[in-house]
Amino acid sequence: MSKKLLNDLNNYKQGKLKDWIDNFSGEPRIAWYPSAGVDFRDVLYFNEKFSMFQPPRKPEPPQPDIFIHTDYYPWTTSDFLDTTLIHRDEYTEITVAHLEYLSNLNIPLPAELVRFTENKPVTGIVIYMELNIRSDVLGEFQVPLIYAFVENAGFCSKKILKLNGQITHIYLKNWGCGLGGGHSGGRWVLNILEKVGCELLVTDFDLDSNKGCSEGLIADSHVYNIYPELSGNESVSNLEPIRVHGGFKGYTWSLVRERENMKKVILISCSNQKLSHKAPAKELYTSSLFKKSFNYAESLKPDKIFILSAKYGLLSPEQEINPYDKTLNNVDASKRRKWAGKVVSQLIKETDLQNDQFVLLCGNRYREYITGSLANKEIPLEGMRIGEQLRWLTENL
Repeated sequence: MSKKLLNDLNNYKQGKLKDWIDNFSGEPRIAWYPSAGVDFRDVLYFNEKFSMFQPPRKPEPPQPDIFIHTDYYPWTTSDFLDTTLIHRDEYTEITVAHLEYLSNLNIPLPAELVRFTENKPVTGIVIYMELNIRSDVLGEFQVPLIYAFVENAGFCSKKILKLNGQITHIYLKNWGCGLGGGHSGGRWVLNILEKVGCELLVTDFDLDSNKGCSEGLIADSHVYNIYPELSGNESVSNLEPIRVHGGFKGYTWSLVRERENMKKVILISCSNQKLSHKAPAKELYTSSLFKKSFNYAESLKPDKIFILSAKYGLLSPEQEINPYDKTLNNVDASKRRKWAGKVVSQLIKETDLQNDQFVLLCGNRYREYITGSLANKEIPLEGMRIGEQLRWLTENL
């Protein structure tokens, strides 16, 4: 989930980023720019007003709420962030209104992927910035941005994918290939688009024909050996080009056509604590964990919420049921599989198992034989104890 990723990068410390996360309702939309260097043009291209001046062939998804830049930045000295002025030309000015140190990440620098494997002064550092942008065509606006000085593939594997981070926008320039400090050409990013829920991809080379330099292809093969979860066939068949714009020789590619019918579905497990009389399912269960889970589910503004009941299977929140005394926690595996089969059959009638996005707020016994049937799923509370789940839900409401 997006907030889980942001809180992890923030190291749960107090500050302006923590305030931003706490005050944001629901899950923020995140843009990621791997190998950003000192380039901040993504905050312009992903601005909603950009479409007014460079109209796409079809509507773009909503703009990002926050940006993440990554680059392991191997240089010993630079003028990057030495002053509040990041960029200025006759059209645009970008300045830092606020900057705070967040944490240090221990992301490897494999020799197969980077030219310089020794740590530099900024290696591993994560900072948060609030940027003021003044543009002659887009006007004045402010964006929050996290910069992590780490290697891209390791960050994607150990942070984005591990924490089920949702990245709605990705800016992929033709980086690496021996330029700067990296070897990889970055085509492995194509394999994670669906996994992270990417809706809009911007790149500066033709993905259909440009397979990258030989050094980049070799390095990408090393990426797959080191981080097998990033491997894939680098397919672009599900991407639809929606814009070629001047001033930036490249394409904007969109996954909107493939994902426009995707619905968000939340699954919440029932609880032992219940009212003593018949009531709608969302009111019958009275445990703190259930109530917080349901409130969090509603904050995501999903298309559908369902409750997983040990007795009834799949329940709509408004469905009235009588109290009962049954749980999956003391049921053997064969009966849990049978119960899960019933739930999957119910889900097939109510959802699209292959295209909908499922968020599971339920314990392992309630999801273990269901998740294999769901193509797109997030389990934000996975691995947490009850107290940790309650704390996480409170922080993310």
